[in-house]
Amino acid sequence: MDFKRLFDEAGCIGSLHAVRLSDGTDISHDADRPHVLASVVKVPIGLEFYAQADVGRLDPTENVTLGPEHRTPGPVGISQFDDSVTMSLRDLSY
Repeated sequence: MDFKRLFDEAGCIGSLHAVRLSDGTDISHDADRPHVLASVVKVPIGLEFYAQADVGRLDPTENVTLGPEHRTPGPVGISQFDDSVTMSLRDLSY
């Protein structure tokens, strides 16, 4: 498959790398190009969170409290709150 052509036709720049877990066969396009993770980083973090919960290494219903000093700045979610927030790890992962 000509992924460069597909990205060009879509008017964007892209890369990909997929591996078939059953036999290790892979396919890629420009897979070694560095990328800014931005929101994409949430996917592997979420997967690891639920993997840890599944084997009992953490309790997703455990409550944590985040004060304003422990939050990153940003335009959405709890970043906008002025006061401390208490929520479960599961809700925080969402």
